[in-house]
Amino acid sequence: MTTMKAPSLNNLKTSFKGCITDKEALQIRAIVHAVDGDLEAVIMDAGNLPATQKWARSCHNNPFSNRGWRRTMMMSALSELLHGFDAESLYAKGQDKNDAGEWPRYIYVNRGDTYAATLIMDRDQNRVFIGCWGDLAERGLLAE
Repeated sequence: MTTMKAPSLNNLKTSFKGCITDKEALQIRAIVHAVDGDLEAVIMDAGNLPATQKWARSCHNNPFSNRGWRRTMMMSALSELLHGFDAESLYAKGQDKNDAGEWPRYIYVNRGDTYAATLIMDRDQNRVFIGCWGDLAERGLLAE
């Protein structure tokens, strides 16, 4: 399986200057790269992700044992590092939002502003990138 692509350290530091430290930029990359590996250890051993760790411990089943839930936990950790307002889902144009078996294509860290730089995971492209969800909407990439 291929490693999920993450933004470069330079792009993280530039886009989130004043919001994250250099160490947190490295941690973001480590979390993204571990999503299909040992994400549980990367998150649960971190000293600065108490909300994500608490949520993981409160789940009835291990959220790291399922590929979809690992991605959800990854985005929760990224939100915590960016001091976001949790992670939210966006369905791509053509996706059926009413199909319970279909995971949304995009999950992004809600930073409180449609056009604020944030981290967006694109499941189809197996990558996390820096952008804003308003741009996705304007380009007509989202389901209505």
